[in-house]
Amino acid sequence: MDDVIDPGETMKRVVLYSKSGCHLCDVAMETIEFIRQKTAFEFSVVDIQSDPQLYERYRYQIPVVCIDGEAVFRHSVDAVVFAGIVSGDHAGDFEFSMK
Repeated sequence: MDDVIDPGETMKRVVLYSKSGCHLCDVAMETIEFIRQKTAFEFSVVDIQSDPQLYERYRYQIPVVCIDGEAVFRHSVDAVVFAGIVSGDHAGDFEFSMK
């Protein structure tokens, strides 16, 4: 029963800080959505242009991906590392294939 989620385990929360017209943000979103098809996690997108403080903080770093409140990726998302973090497999044994 490897597919059963431990009730004591909470789902990872992923936030993508982005803005419209950002090609790197689009690529990050595609990567995150692809992994989301295989691994459950909470996901939201925040437009940094909606908040002047966020814009000042992230405008030269987007896309920024935070997992459980911690900024883990800036400028790009490593799909294998991201999948390992959200699946709880920090050892890097997560099976990954873009096929």
